[in-house]
Amino acid sequence: WSSDVCSSDLYGIQKLDQIFTKCYYSHQLKLRKPESEIFLKVLSLAGLKAEECLFIDDSKDNINTARDLGIHGITHHPGEEINQYFVEGRIRD
Repeated sequence: WSSDVCSSDLYGIQKLDQIFTKCYYSHQLKLRKPESEIFLKVLSLAGLKAEECLFIDDSKDNINTARDLGIHGITHHPGEEINQYFVEGRIRD
């Protein structure tokens, strides 16, 4: 549910909607992270339980809110590859 649009120069895609079934954008929801309301709204719209979700973000405040709600959270650091957080399709311990 990123509010960012991927650069086609870097990843060969123009919008996150090209690689995800559904994207949730904070400006469309008129809600902001790290407020819990945006997380709860997305869970409701998607029909998901918090424990079924993974949230990756570079803000510790955003990750902490997600975790407080029961969402799995990973803090992403610049220069790290997203795929390093996974092993054989599962979250790395």
